[in-house]
Amino acid sequence: MRLRLRETIIRLHFRGGYHQNGFWNNFWGLVVDATCVAIIIWIASGLFMWWRLRFFRTWGAVALAAGIFSFVLLVWKL
Repeated sequence: MRLRLRETIIRLHFRGGYHQNGFWNNFWGLVVDATCVAIIIWIASGLFMWWRLRFFRTWGAVALAAGIFSFVLLVWKL
């Protein structure tokens, strides 16, 4: 079965195999959401610092392109 993006994101909020309601399922969803927010803030702050340091813009562009390429390659191979 091929997973859709929305279905995959929803499944990340549940612990697989436990099928129990309660605190830990809600806690797991909170951990996933907090991690997503932290990663977005980390990326945004890195991009901001990179843009402010003119000397490193070329290397930052290379690193950004390599990151995008590796992400696309990972998603393509899934």
